[in-house]
Amino acid sequence: MESRLFTIDNAPGAGRGVFATRDIPANTHILTAADLTVHVLFREYRGEVCSQCFSYALGGKQPLKSPAHNLFFCSTPCQETFHLNSDPVSMTARAAVENLIKTKPTSDQHASTLLGPRPTPAEISLAWDAAETQANLIRTARSPDAAKIKPKSHARAVQRALSTPVSPDVLTFLFSAVLAFYTTPSTPSSENPYSEGKQTLLSSLESESTPYLSTHELAEYTSSYLHLLAVLPADILPFVSGEKLHEMKSRETHNSFGIRSLFDGGSEFFGYGVWPSASYFNHSCDPNLVRRREGREWVFSAGREIHRGEQLYISYVNGGKEELRDEKGEVMGWEERGRLLKKTWGFECACGRCADERVKAQVL
Repeated sequence: MESRLFTIDNAPGAGRGVFATRDIPANTHILTAADLTVHVLFREYRGEVCSQCFSYALGGKQPLKSPAHNLFFCSTPCQETFHLNSDPVSMTARAAVENLIKTKPTSDQHASTLLGPRPTPAEISLAWDAAETQANLIRTARSPDAAKIKPKSHARAVQRALSTPVSPDVLTFLFSAVLAFYTTPSTPSSENPYSEGKQTLLSSLESESTPYLSTHELAEYTSSYLHLLAVLPADILPFVSGEKLHEMKSRETHNSFGIRSLFDGGSEFFGYGVWPSASYFNHSCDPNLVRRREGREWVFSAGREIHRGEQLYISYVNGGKEELRDEKGEVMGWEERGRLLKKTWGFECACGRCADERVKAQVL
């Protein structure tokens, strides 16, 4: 992902970053990220948010609905665009997932995700290995030769998977990943507007070795993997991989963008997604880029004059639109911002603004 304005290179202490290849005037368009790869709209906002452009109905219902798929749209063009980009197999799969959510008991979703401690890499590996053992039984039970084999243990694995409470948001997120594997080639295409295929871009993003906030959340992901294997159409089953779904989660942790309302300062947070081409921008509490969401795309532009060789930064918090403020409305200092970034993103902020404020605080 390179352009005449910037290049991607190693960024000391921050993996890879984006650097200006020439002087860039303020307000210059930098990038439009249209490569939404995986996302989820939280269940509580279904009906209020357009499934295509993510427009928000201010607590009301969107006017158009696809009942079998529980999809809602703000307009006929959005509905037509969504269906144009979805083949019959993926729509059948979507209906199967929605039917599972509607007919099975749901878990107390995310109730314990913040209670921790985070599962260790070893614990994560054990959990996914155990899930894979059950997954292999489910695959056998759903194979064309299942009628000949008639394995009771395999059939019980399907029943056991379907008896586990469903986690709607996790299931929907993983299902979007499966659709990405199904619909997007893993190798570059001459017709792709990006220099690499979306899967290739995604695999090159920073990974988190402990992406699950608790054992409860880890169980939600492994159970959802088995749910998908139990209900998705046969044509999509080859794209349901535990290894890939875990990788997707590990990449999403540091690279997702919140999907918020656009007209009230983003006070309503109704989902998140990963746009790989936008994920190379590192964080600064004094960003030189501004970003805005336009439908399913993110648009980045220069917030001030940027010099050649300078790294391009966005703010990972508050959309980069306003100063971070606490509950009293006061601008946060480096300590408060640091705690928020550590809690939300898991890293210690080392940007120039924080460094300067830290030095001034020590002098005083």
